[in-house]
Order: sequence, then C-alpha cells, then structure tokens
Amino acid sequence: MSKEKPILYKRATQLKNVILRIDYPSFPADKISIIDWILKPKYPIVKQLPVKKWEIQYNFDKDELNRTIINSFERIYQDTSKTKSIKITESYIGITYTKYKDRSDLLKDVDEFIQKIIDALDIKTINKIWLRYVNILDNTDAKELSDRKQFVNKKLTTSLEFSTENTKTVRSLSQIHLTTESSMIIFRYWVFNKDYPSDIINQEFVLDIDSQTIFPIDATDKTSIISTIDQYNKNIQKIFETAITEKYRNIIK
Repeated sequence: MSKEKPILYKRATQLKNVILRIDYPSFPADKISIIDWILKPKYPIVKQLPVKKWEIQYNFDKDELNRTIINSFERIYQDTSKTKSIKITESYIGITYTKYKDRSDLLKDVDEFIQKIIDALDIKTINKIWLRYVNILDNTDAKELSDRKQFVNKKLTTSLEFSTENTKTVRSLSQIHLTTESSMIIFRYWVFNKDYPSDIINQEFVLDIDSQTIFPIDATDKTSIISTIDQYNKNIQKIFETAITEKYRNIIK
C-alpha cells in the first residue's frame, strides 16, 4: 500500500459523499450472524430490509417464461454518529461516508471490517470494486453561474458558454470515461439544477468521480483489495486536483 500522503483540505464541505462498493458471488442469508459479530461492536444501529427479486427463466419445451420470486435481504449498519453506514446484501457490500477526512479512514475500515467479512464468508473472487467521490463546489461568493468558471478547469466549463439570444442555461450535464490498465474512471461534472426547468438558483457545480475495476480480483490475495482501493483513491485525487483551479484550492485549504 502506498505511503504517499493525501492532500488534506481544512474545508471539506465540498466533499459530500464517499462511496465504496464491492461486488462478490452471493452468499446465503443464514451467514448474516457472522457479519453481525464483526460489525455490531462499531456499527450498533442495524436495519434489515426485506428484498424480493424476480428470477426469470425460459422454458423451451413449453415456449414460455417462468417467473419466480426470490426472497433476499438488505442489511444496513450505522455508527452512532450516523455519518457512516455499511450496507450488506447477498451480492455486495458498500460503505457510504457523509463525513470524511482522508483515505486513511476508508483504508482502515477496509482492513478492519471489509476484509474480515470477505475472509469469514470464504469469498474467493471479487467481481467488481467501485469507489466514488461526489464533490459539490458550493462557494457562496459565486453569485452567477458564470462565476463557477473561476473555480473549475476551463476545459470543463465550455458548455456553459453555449447559448443563443434570449436563452439561458438551466442545466449542464457532462461525462468523460477514462481508462487505466485495470480500471475504468467515469468523471461526471455538471450543474444539475434541482429546480429544473426553472432558472438556476443554487449555484452548485458537481464533480462526481467514479473508479471501478474492469476485471475480477483474487480475494485470496490479502493485499489485492486494499491496494486496488488505495490506487483508486490516488487516481481520483489526481482528477479532482486537475479539475479545480488554484483559486478554489486556496478557498478550501
């Protein structure tokens, strides 16, 4: 795992969510007690939601589709501050942070909880790892949409300059897909405008960066999961640093 220090910002309000999801082959619900034993000491608030799924199979002899309802589960664990939650289903585990300092928080949770769960359930293969950072640039000094351009790399704001006479921008949604040797990075950046199609009132510019695996990962290698997540953190950090300007960087330091 890299010992490179992350860039820390004193004003972390622009980081609204950090989400990690790890997909694996399904496990039976009767093993949930193992997960309780691992998580409940630090995540005592537990909510279980019943989930019903449709399984569809085609019967070639009768030339018809057979639909079967399968009972599944979704179990959510929260810490006492309710700033962090872990969701467990039969096919994936996810962590959502609404308060986040730096990647050491995430890597610690992966080491102390996620890896232990994967080992306890005897999961051999990880189908996919997703890591997502949602940043909202919400500096109140920017009164107009055009003011956002001073905080964001100008290569990302060209669509905001497009308009015709007697028109105005009420929403701007853009997406870039990037690849490395072993991952796909989806970078979404937008002025969403929750009041659409009304005029933009809340001048929020969103930088939503999602890094995910292309190939399955061998879960029996104890370093593979945490090293992958650590690398994704570094990739996302580089994209964020490239996406913002020095002016905005000075505001959030």
